[in-house]
Amino acid sequence: MAQRREFLQGSIAAALCALSPTLWAASTKLNSPVFPPLYKVLFDARHAASRRFAAAFTEQGVAAYGLPNGDITPFWRDELAALWAHRPAALAGLTDESVLFCLEQLGRQYGMRVQYREAQSVGLVAWVLAPAARV
Repeated sequence: MAQRREFLQGSIAAALCALSPTLWAASTKLNSPVFPPLYKVLFDARHAASRRFAAAFTEQGVAAYGLPNGDITPFWRDELAALWAHRPAALAGLTDESVLFCLEQLGRQYGMRVQYREAQSVGLVAWVLAPAARV
């Protein structure tokens, strides 16, 4: 019987691969035993591709958060800052580069690192931000 982690890892890989065939190669990285389950998937509500990306995850039971006007501020202020202060939690998203840059900078002090990044033809970037692997 599949574990929750295995199910979520497979869902991540499937959603990323459905978005872009070139993401297939990255799915092996996402199926790593050290990759944590996702807390949420972020999407830019202004872009259809981003909404489809999030829908693929929500169908698999992962919560999604739509960024109004592509702005990370409300999510950071109302939810993520307090969560990361308590414990690191992995996120995935299909957003513009500025959202990922902000999360990457804010997450550094909590041990968060970009584990996956790929630019998409629609001007967005697919990414996974997770706690840095401990060696």
